Amino acid sequence: MTLLQTAVLVVIALLTATLSGVVGMGGGVILLGVMASMMPAAMVVPIHGVVQLGSNCTRTVVFFKHVNWTIFKYYAPAMIIGVFAATMLWSGDKLTGFKPLIGAFILLFLLSRKFKPTWKNPPMPA
Repeated sequence: MTLLQTAVLVVIALLTATLSGVVGMGGGVILLGVMASMMPAAMVVPIHGVVQLGSNCTRTVVFFKHVNWTIFKYYAPAMIIGVFAATMLWSGDKLTGFKPLIGAFILLFLLSRKFKPTWKNPPMPA
């Protein structure tokens, strides 16, 4: 990549992070599309993950006093297990046997939305 391409990606990353911070979504998807058009495919997902990690950590620091710790305590154990499992699974190869599991997860997620409980009011922190 040239220096100009890198500079363009840095500016776009800042703009899309700002968009996500203001709107609450969308910046990562836009950044993913731009990165896919400018970078080799094998580099897009890992670099996008690192950029999003930085963006989301910054947003967490800014909005730290608004974190709903009640919800966080339910997600934290699964996050830790997920990070551990992903670290154990990833070995640098193509993970071809993992692709059907990703598809099954997406299908199960879509099916579960049909049975999703509706909240009249979102839960408030304790």
